[in-house]
Amino acid sequence: MKRISNPFTFALKMTPFLIFGFSVFIFVLVLRNGALQKAPMFLVFPCVIAVFGYYAWKANIRDLLDEVYDCGDYLLVKRGGQEDTVLLSNINYVYFTTDRQGSQRRIHLSLDTQGKLGKELSFA
Repeated sequence: MKRISNPFTFALKMTPFLIFGFSVFIFVLVLRNGALQKAPMFLVFPCVIAVFGYYAWKANIRDLLDEVYDCGDYLLVKRGGQEDTVLLSNINYVYFTTDRQGSQRRIHLSLDTQGKLGKELSFA
């Protein structure tokens, strides 16, 4: 059994929450310094960062599988507390994507029949 997914998927999934926490921290810091009366535009910046962070997480990271193992004639896939086996004969289509800089590589699997984790599976 060989792991074929990124071992740092947990870190990828935590990044948006760190960005959101940082933006809340900046928001509170700006509020405590009295920026609401002086320059209320400083409060908009952390809110915009939080909104963009959420949509980036929703579009790119939320659907990633936690672990994918190659077990010969099937794949063992895990997300959260759920685990499923995907027969290689059940895979209809496989495609590979990257972001513009080529750093975020993802493999997408389209299955013939829906499993426990869905009909479309993605992992880094």
